[in-house]
Amino acid sequence: MNDYEKKVFHMYNNKLSIPQICKILHRSYYKIRDIVIDSGITQETINEDSRIRKLTHYENSLGVWQKKNGSWHKGKRVSKTDKYIPQMIELYNSGLSCEDIGKKLNVYPGCVRVKLKREGIKLRSGHSYGTGITMAERIGKEKADKMAKDHSIWMKNRTSEQIKQNAIAVKKTWNKPEYIEFARKRALKQYASGKFPKQTNTKPERIMKKLLIDVGFIENKDFIHQYNLYNKFSLDFCFPSKRLIIECDGDYWHWNPKLHDINDIKSDFIKKNLRKDKAKEAYIKKIDNSSWTLLRFWDSELSKNPEKCINKVLEYF
Repeated sequence: MNDYEKKVFHMYNNKLSIPQICKILHRSYYKIRDIVIDSGITQETINEDSRIRKLTHYENSLGVWQKKNGSWHKGKRVSKTDKYIPQMIELYNSGLSCEDIGKKLNVYPGCVRVKLKREGIKLRSGHSYGTGITMAERIGKEKADKMAKDHSIWMKNRTSEQIKQNAIAVKKTWNKPEYIEFARKRALKQYASGKFPKQTNTKPERIMKKLLIDVGFIENKDFIHQYNLYNKFSLDFCFPSKRLIIECDGDYWHWNPKLHDINDIKSDFIKKNLRKDKAKEAYIKKIDNSSWTLLRFWDSELSKNPEKCINKVLEYF
């Protein structure tokens, strides 16, 4: 065990969770988890430690939570989406999928599934990603049920070594050039059809969208949110007729140079984001005889001084 692995093991033994260690060391969850497993701690022990930490956190900071009127809460701490539960149940029973309910109520589909399961609703067979067709419709109900049952058994019985090998195989697949190109084309296609998952609607994007609408711009008329630029890049906001592009980036994931030193980057994901940002800027500068203008805003700027940001956009017009 080298010094780095000893450091991880020491932090874990000092009651830090794996996600907390990841945040401190800027490493992926799977890398830290594999180090912990290699030190002799099983996946079952990790799961049990995580459960105990969560229970201890809730009891220490919030007291014992109780279920009242179908919702887990204590005092005024109620989930913001709990108010949609009656509508979720009604829409789901009417035949809509969790994805469609999420779009209708502006809620992440995963949240819809969690709320419905918590209320005791038995979910239908899941839809194949981005197609709107259930697996049962694609391969038949009998095969789909057998596939789901086999997968459930495999998930329960897999060993830590199998988990490790599976993570390595998945990473190799994702790094293949043909898969990267396939994923890029699929994402652009989903952007165009409006079926891309809701997590693209980030906090800085939501702030900017509200600012644009508040000053009188109309979505899908004056500007387009998540615009596909010549099947090459996806843009946060675009005014096609005015050749204006607006990008809203998170300070951490896009590494704001005003807040972070460029030499301190340790995450491969952040480095990849920076390469994409540079490629996007270079492409925007050269296309259509350099007639496009790019305005980039950081999350901290939009949160602390939104008026200055929207005024910068208005100055362009």
